[in-house]
Amino acid sequence: MQSIKQVYTNRTPRKPPQPSSLFLNRSNHMKSEPKTRKNATGLADTVVPAVGLFYPIHYRFGMKLERRMCLTRLSRQQAAVIWVIHSEADEHGWVRRRTIELALHSWFECCNSRVSRLIKELACAPLHLIVQRGSPASKREKVIALTEAGRNFFSGMQQAGEAFFSEYFSHMSHEELLWGHRFMSKAFATQRPRGESPIHLPLPLP
Repeated sequence: MQSIKQVYTNRTPRKPPQPSSLFLNRSNHMKSEPKTRKNATGLADTVVPAVGLFYPIHYRFGMKLERRMCLTRLSRQQAAVIWVIHSEADEHGWVRRRTIELALHSWFECCNSRVSRLIKELACAPLHLIVQRGSPASKREKVIALTEAGRNFFSGMQQAGEAFFSEYFSHMSHEELLWGHRFMSKAFATQRPRGESPIHLPLPLP
């Protein structure tokens, strides 16, 4: 019978345990964590101050700009309808009514009946800023365009906006304004979808 000492002496030495793939993956992950955490921290350092600008930009600046461009004649919702038509119209000047409904529902939580009232107010006296017709593509769909009075009114809105910008940013240099314009243009650049077919209707007569 072998002694305990002989048993341990005659044993075949075992290879040292190899780290499992799970441990290796965890180790590699741990090595990459500082870099990822560093990137996240750098992004947060940049984004957090920008979020703090939401109140002064949206409520203090944006609301004042909207009121100025309403020219004391339109409500903010009516002015938004004019902006949607101008911005989303096809090359013939027409926009689908559904586009206006979706925009005002998103921005002002307007129901379709409220949008119908806004469109009627803008189309009737004393404003006559828009015109609504049946779509040539569908009997159930309506399309809307600015009248000549509407296009002239929109030009007045733009001029009022330009005057407001000149006053609001009068403390900034020309170079600072150009830099800000380049930044905003790049930050909010979007590719306008052109998937929908154009609406082949002549512009409304004056």
